[in-house]
Amino acid sequence: MTASVIFSTYNSEDWLEKTIIGFSVQTFKDFELILINDGSTDNSHEVALELMKTANFKINYINNTKNQHKMACFSQAIGVAKGEFLLPFDSDDECTPDALAIFKKEF
Repeated sequence: MTASVIFSTYNSEDWLEKTIIGFSVQTFKDFELILINDGSTDNSHEVALELMKTANFKINYINNTKNQHKMACFSQAIGVAKGEFLLPFDSDDECTPDALAIFKKEF
């Protein structure tokens, strides 16, 4: 089972690092993160680029220069997702290190 985790962000520079670290410690590793910066006016883009340099998992990054809102980002992510399953997260969501493993087990 592969999963595509969809994560859009808008002006979330303060939360990005915590959220990305939450995915880096997942016990289930067969996933990609589709990170969409939805036209942020803060430093979210720069923070995302820095975090991608040290990520231990695949990140498919899309930088929208204009805010399109959550559902448009979700549709955009579906178009590039490679996983069998889509798992949407918000930019301030946290998950336990076994969250994706539990999803796989329960599925």
